[in-house]
Amino acid sequence: MRGQKWKVKKDPVKASCIRHRLSNTVYSGNDDTIRLFPDDADGQNKNTIVITVLLTEAPKNIKTILLHFPVPGHSYIPSDSVFGVVERKVRKIENIIHLNEYIEIFKESGTVTRVGLDFEVHDWKIATEVAVKKPSNWHFQYFPCKRFIFQRGRNNVGLVQGEVAYTIDLGVPCSIAKKGQRVGNFSPRTKVNSVPLNPNKLKDFKSY
Repeated sequence: MRGQKWKVKKDPVKASCIRHRLSNTVYSGNDDTIRLFPDDADGQNKNTIVITVLLTEAPKNIKTILLHFPVPGHSYIPSDSVFGVVERKVRKIENIIHLNEYIEIFKESGTVTRVGLDFEVHDWKIATEVAVKKPSNWHFQYFPCKRFIFQRGRNNVGLVQGEVAYTIDLGVPCSIAKKGQRVGNFSPRTKVNSVPLNPNKLKDFKSY
């Protein structure tokens, strides 16, 4: 079974990045699974924001999304090594005055696509609070889980299954939506930047 693998960060802004990535990735006909590997602890309430995004924004052809939490202190995520390499290269450069200088450094260590495109940031925190039950009210114990499995049920309803082991599936997929809500079929509001950019500065930046 093939899939896409991405490193995941969590907060409403980064959740919007995940949404953007989900909706703009070109999947082959054989891709039916996405595997994600967060780099922070499993038992954190902020992970429910990402769970909401995955249930809502999963492409139609994706049947399953697996969210794996690595073993703390015993896991190696290759992207961390890439970040370290990029950081060391940037540190050696006294002045960087052009965006393309960063792009060229990134290209030396990874794949850079869709450069220079803006995307909207959505208020996933508010959307999660409105639509999703608190983890203490879910159908499984949230904090011991090492893996979350997401599937699409009837009428496009998002289902979640929590597992306390890495290789054994004992849980049951169920909805975590509040009464009267349906995670997987709503659009959170666009988050407005509280500090608007000076139009002249923005124009000057985009001219480089």
